[in-house]
Amino acid sequence: MATFLPDKGTSAPAESHTDLEDCQSEVADLKAALTTRPVIDQAKGILMAERGCTPEEAFALLSGASQRDNRKVRDIARAIVDHAQQEPDRRP
Repeated sequence: MATFLPDKGTSAPAESHTDLEDCQSEVADLKAALTTRPVIDQAKGILMAERGCTPEEAFALLSGASQRDNRKVRDIARAIVDHAQQEPDRRP
């Protein structure tokens, strides 16, 4: 990335500030990912346990449902986790 602010002795154009905006946007995206990642991982674990599939296959199931239902993966994952928490304990 380029510098965010021009050095005092240079005549860098004002556009150099866009890198700061890009970084701020990227940080916001990363923060959003950090908050949604746990529920997606939980949903993948539930799918893996129920269907005996790999993590990659579980994510493909989430992604496919997301595209089919036109909903975000995190919303599909939240619904799966919520449903699993509502089911009665199935342990012997």
